[in-house]
Amino acid sequence: MLTVADPKAVMREDLEVLQGYAFQMISRSIDLDGLSPRGREDLLKRMKEFFAIGISFGLTEKELTCLILKNYRDEKRIGCGCATCEAKLREKEE
Repeated sequence: MLTVADPKAVMREDLEVLQGYAFQMISRSIDLDGLSPRGREDLLKRMKEFFAIGISFGLTEKELTCLILKNYRDEKRIGCGCATCEAKLREKEE
């Protein structure tokens, strides 16, 4: 059983790192084999820890996955060039 002093702090740190891995893997179109052995081990450890803590807080796997991919999804939307995204981009610049 995983026991941590401050589970929210651990989740915040894991989330930040997992978002970095997700962005790297999606933007470079790589899978786990594209990571170094150390990176792969770190990713899997953090995923296990993040999901265990998140589920203990009552979040679903889908909600946790959405948290990891949220920033990547938002960046993609802003850059697509449609009228809505262009307005959001102008908003961010102001």
